[in-house]
Amino acid sequence: QRWSRNTAVRTSKMKYTLIFLGVVAVTLVAAVPYSEPIRDLHGAQVFRVTVDSNEAVESLIKLQKSTTLDFWTAPRLEGPVDIMALRGEISMLEVILHEMDLKYEVQIPDVGELIAQQEHQRRETRTSKTGMDWTTYHEIDEINDWLESVAASYPDIASVSDVGTSYEGRTMKMLKLSTGGEGKRAVFSDGGIHAREWIAPAVVTYFIDQFVKGNDEGLLDTVDFYFMPSINPDGYAYSFSDDRTWRKTRSPSAGSPCTGTDGNRNWDFHWMEGGASSNPCAPDYAGTEPFSEVEMRTVRDALLDTQPMVYLTF
Repeated sequence: QRWSRNTAVRTSKMKYTLIFLGVVAVTLVAAVPYSEPIRDLHGAQVFRVTVDSNEAVESLIKLQKSTTLDFWTAPRLEGPVDIMALRGEISMLEVILHEMDLKYEVQIPDVGELIAQQEHQRRETRTSKTGMDWTTYHEIDEINDWLESVAASYPDIASVSDVGTSYEGRTMKMLKLSTGGEGKRAVFSDGGIHAREWIAPAVVTYFIDQFVKGNDEGLLDTVDFYFMPSINPDGYAYSFSDDRTWRKTRSPSAGSPCTGTDGNRNWDFHWMEGGASSNPCAPDYAGTEPFSEVEMRTVRDALLDTQPMVYLTF
């Protein structure tokens, strides 16, 4: 196979870049510690990186594993990769991307300012409305109260059960829609495993609302439906109160100042084989072992109990 000179030079440079990243990662972590309790997002930026080769993907994966940079999208060839850098990380990330010969643009120039604007809009919307709707995002207590109200309004088909308690003591609720009877098939849907993805609980609650108002009891005669809108209630609450970009649970990590585990990396399926970190300060930290998080154990047990033929998770 014949390689052009440009291909050879690019491949050689990528090899040196991988070595360079090992040094940079240590410097980056030491210079900008990922400390608790709150990250300062003012001045943080989101870089949209164009990825055009397998070597570039490999380099970004190494960067993700060796630092606490917040990758909003996983390194891949199918599209751009978004990386959030705190103020003190921006210069170093620019150096890294330059060494990797990767093109990028600043997609969000100030994450903190954008969050402040959106929170102001959300609060204005909430003060002008009461009850549940899908024009704004609702906090965990509002969602739980609404689940109870659905069960009270539709007692013939809806019931709520407390299936577990989060690390910080929040009740994890599950809504069941059924007309009764034994031996029926089941569909299970949950949301919010990543705390900051507010759209996920909203999707699940919207499903519930449309279902109970649709009065399709014929389907419920053959299928039972189970819904858990927020399976990471502590992280979800924290994303409202302290850090809008928070992703993980809120359980402490022994021997580390950092908090939380990525629930989506905590399942007992190819655990820590790829796409996860053993660093407690990383956004994709997989935990000390599979199902180390009480919230994930609660969802596991609910799935084993209901034995769904379809599992929809958001």
